[in-house]
Amino acid sequence: MPGIFGFVNYRGKDIKKDMVKMANRMGSSDLMKTNIWYDMHGRVGLGYTGFHYLIQEEQPVSVNSEIKMLLWGEVVDEEKIRRGLKYTGLSVDNLGKVGLVLMQYLQHGIDIIPKINGSHAVAIWDELNQKLTLIPDRFGQRALYYAEVNGGLAFASEIKGLLALEFVPKSINLESVMEYLAIEQLNYDRTFLQWVNKIPFGCSLMYYRDSALIENRWPVLYRQPEKELSESEYLEEFIRLSGLAVRKRIKYPQTCIGLSGGLDSRLLTALAVKENPEIDTITYGQKGSRDLARGKKVATALNLPHRSLLLKDDYLQKYARVMIDRVDGLFNVLNCHGMILTEVAARYPVISMANGLDQFLWASGSKHSEYKESKNIPETVFKTQNEFIYQVDWKKWFTTKWYEKLSDSVYQNFINEYSRIQADTDDNHIDSFIVQTYANYFGASLPMISHKMEYTIPFYDTEFIEFVLNLPLSMRWNRKLEKLAISHISPLLAEIDGGPIAKPFLWEKIKKKISKLSQRAELKLGLISPTQLRPPSSTYNDMHQLLRKNPYRLWLEKTLLRGNVILGDIFRPEILKQLIEQHTRGELNRTKELGVILTVEMYLKNILGDSSEVYILNNLEKNISPISIENQNFVL
Repeated sequence: MPGIFGFVNYRGKDIKKDMVKMANRMGSSDLMKTNIWYDMHGRVGLGYTGFHYLIQEEQPVSVNSEIKMLLWGEVVDEEKIRRGLKYTGLSVDNLGKVGLVLMQYLQHGIDIIPKINGSHAVAIWDELNQKLTLIPDRFGQRALYYAEVNGGLAFASEIKGLLALEFVPKSINLESVMEYLAIEQLNYDRTFLQWVNKIPFGCSLMYYRDSALIENRWPVLYRQPEKELSESEYLEEFIRLSGLAVRKRIKYPQTCIGLSGGLDSRLLTALAVKENPEIDTITYGQKGSRDLARGKKVATALNLPHRSLLLKDDYLQKYARVMIDRVDGLFNVLNCHGMILTEVAARYPVISMANGLDQFLWASGSKHSEYKESKNIPETVFKTQNEFIYQVDWKKWFTTKWYEKLSDSVYQNFINEYSRIQADTDDNHIDSFIVQTYANYFGASLPMISHKMEYTIPFYDTEFIEFVLNLPLSMRWNRKLEKLAISHISPLLAEIDGGPIAKPFLWEKIKKKISKLSQRAELKLGLISPTQLRPPSSTYNDMHQLLRKNPYRLWLEKTLLRGNVILGDIFRPEILKQLIEQHTRGELNRTKELGVILTVEMYLKNILGDSSEVYILNNLEKNISPISIENQNFVL
């Protein structure tokens, strides 16, 4: 995918050759431009590969011989920055976006970078002081990974870019494997690899004098407002800032909107149509899915061009293996449906997505009422996040060695991360932690499409998010402000199926009633199991039913039961077979458990290849421990 990469203190054989390897492994193609620079000694290298839709400059950019900058992503306030620099007497007419950001940095220092609007990751090389500074996107949408190996530091926007280097070990972090099986993601700085870490969003990394220093400079925290406004005042500002965020990002040529028909994409579309009344919309899903129906209704109501992308039953076979490599194993393989968007990349090189609003405009307590009654809030938060392989099943499912060595680490790491957050109230503490996990999860999904098309996410606008982070709890509760905004901006969209004030038509009520009576009858006759009564999901229709079809039953068995199964050393011998049988026979819905197990198994096989056969057992014996952030001069 597009991104930035490079070295400091390179001690390999050929820096140019290794940088080309990194670019190629990250997915550089004929549609992308790749720039590579390295110093005359072959010790420092900086590279960029990406599309020309959001950034046009050759990189790295330098306004003097001492400071060089790489930037991957978008900068949406280009002219505002230019005017501000001109006001100080600087000549900046010929500078592009990256050059403008570099000038801002030279004037104001590192803290200006996250304030520059747009999602972007930045690398800055200071030749005079021999210092590298890395800054991922503050809200997790443009990640940066690094490895301190071979006497130096290598960095890249994708883990696979680092694994292209022969001197980066492919040692697995066993605690990360356990963490993913429990909560479906790796939080904070962890990856599946011991020697590769993620720079946590909100942090910077400075590499100086052969040492990496990570600083938590810009934490994403909810705060109590100094002065509360009225509901109407909050609504007015919400509509103004969200409209401004969309207006700045809807201007890219050949941009389309990802329209699921939910509240977030409904608001995005309502705001976008004011700027471009003919903007194209796209919805994907399986036949019968809720998204396809609602997306079409919203587009029709606004007279917008609309295209439906139909996911056929074979889409898992088509996308799963490709996606697991694209996302470096950090996103559930059963959620690979989003890859269908890449099939229209030639027509729509930039997609505008509504993600973020449901994450930031949220109060966790409105979903998890048990928080209010809890005597141990961190423990309760862990239980609500442990939705995959449940803690109560660990001792029964895992081998004795695995359970004894790793069961405590997942919970303890979770509690440590929760304790890092310093919020002003319990509610804001919980919400700050949860929103970071949501943003981390969503950010991990983006590489599945970014090798083919660019993305822009208006509701991650810097000014808009700062406003949301200062909302009182009452304005976030059950996404209250978002629902009010949709009703105010477009009453028509608010009334359509799925809208905040939607009322089903009589025939829809009758159809739903008949369906329920039919299912109850089938249940009594033994024609279906209780697990089959689960309503269709939003994007794809009944994943648990799809996995019961014969081709996928065989796929599950082939991946998890036959031949060299890496996780066979983690689970007790009968467990994997039991999970597959329970699911495929319709006895229990094991979609969540099978999803995380498949993801880990496929990714480990992807990176370890033939060396994976005895990996888990060998390393359990060695009792390898992961690299922790505490070992790397973490500064609060």
